[in-house]
Amino acid sequence: MKRFSIIIALLLTISACERFTKPEPEPTITEKVTDYFDNYVESALNDMTVDDVGSIMALYSDDYLNNGLEKTDIKQSFLDYASQNNINNLTISFTIENEDSLKVSWSFNNSKNIPQIDYLIPDSTSKYKFYGNQVSSMQDMIYTFFEEEILPAIEQISESDVSSIMAFYCDDYLNNGSVKSDVEQEYIDFLSNGNVVQFSMHVTIVNEEQMKVSWSFCQTETMKRIDYLMENGDSFLFYGDQQQLPPTETTKAFIEVLTATWCPNCPELEHKIEEMKETYGNDLFYVEYHYNDNLSGDFSDIQSWYNIYSAPTGVLQGTNIFVGSESTTLNQYNNIISSITATNADIVLNNLEYTHEGDKYSFSIDIDNPGMVDTEDLYLRYLIVEDTSSSLNNAGNPCKNVMLEQNKIALSDVDFYGTYEFDHTLLNTLPEDAKIIIFVQTMPETFNESTCKIHNVMEADLN
Repeated sequence: MKRFSIIIALLLTISACERFTKPEPEPTITEKVTDYFDNYVESALNDMTVDDVGSIMALYSDDYLNNGLEKTDIKQSFLDYASQNNINNLTISFTIENEDSLKVSWSFNNSKNIPQIDYLIPDSTSKYKFYGNQVSSMQDMIYTFFEEEILPAIEQISESDVSSIMAFYCDDYLNNGSVKSDVEQEYIDFLSNGNVVQFSMHVTIVNEEQMKVSWSFCQTETMKRIDYLMENGDSFLFYGDQQQLPPTETTKAFIEVLTATWCPNCPELEHKIEEMKETYGNDLFYVEYHYNDNLSGDFSDIQSWYNIYSAPTGVLQGTNIFVGSESTTLNQYNNIISSITATNADIVLNNLEYTHEGDKYSFSIDIDNPGMVDTEDLYLRYLIVEDTSSSLNNAGNPCKNVMLEQNKIALSDVDFYGTYEFDHTLLNTLPEDAKIIIFVQTMPETFNESTCKIHNVMEADLN
């Protein structure tokens, strides 16, 4: 009986202990990550030497991938940092951006070349390891964003509700003068006009560094958009270029002149054009095609298309052909140029840039199409010209703006809204005063004086 009483007493004591002993709470994600950075990452950083960064690299998974950077890339960044900086008493700072995905923002001292946005995965030895976002490039993230987030949002819109797509526009959106409410109204107007749309996503990354994109969700040109993205957690928001609407740009006039050094009547036309150039400045550009005098390169394709073989002949804006240099002919140029330069540009050319290596030149130019010009039979033409030649015209004056080389590129099958790039390999050595003239022209197979308009033109020095 006594033994039985002792057993009951022991059981009661154990039960009481279990009742009043509180279990240790499970650490939160924040506490775990904080412990990881404070006790593992900072310690590993301070164990680095100039020649050995193994301590910190042990915290990176073998299959690490973050916007195209692999573990070997990170190792090299740490080695570069260690060789160029004081690595004593390094301190870190970090922020947990997303607990579910274990996305963190972290840095130490001035470590600008080490990825500061990263992702963690649980690890048995060090609690976590850096794993990256497992995306091979920012391009992949952007394309995935449009396919997996924007397309489903577009498929939900109706003329009475476009909130699904507008959720991806930041509140301070501004793009070429348009604010968020303007974009919302564009979607509503498009759907209210009875447009029956089969949604499909078309995306071109115009500039990855700026996160500039050209995109559309249907084949209709009116809904093709040039926009800018900003990161928003694991996704993006449309942010715009944050620019107000620029002043309306007017059309530049362009004259193509068929001339020759042996031509006795050509200097009068050349002189008249130089006078008009002084009057109109950068609103007027011109080129001289030299015929049978060995100054110009091959332009036989353009000559036969225009069907111009008599010098002097002037082709103004691709649609006005004037043969001869009589005063009545020359007087017609001014009125037409005045009319052209007073017209709003239906195609705008900006930001012409180039690089070159030897004879190969790589060009980029921003092309916008505010006039919604039909892209069928649309060409980008460019001319390499010499500003002032050592050769003299028939009046003994230097020949100006002499075409040396030329080419054209079809734009009908090109998504050219935004930045367009092209290459040109020189056939001959450039003179010191070389320039490039670029223009966009409608060029059907057969020339038609009423439709073969040059829409706009720009010029830039090449040296």
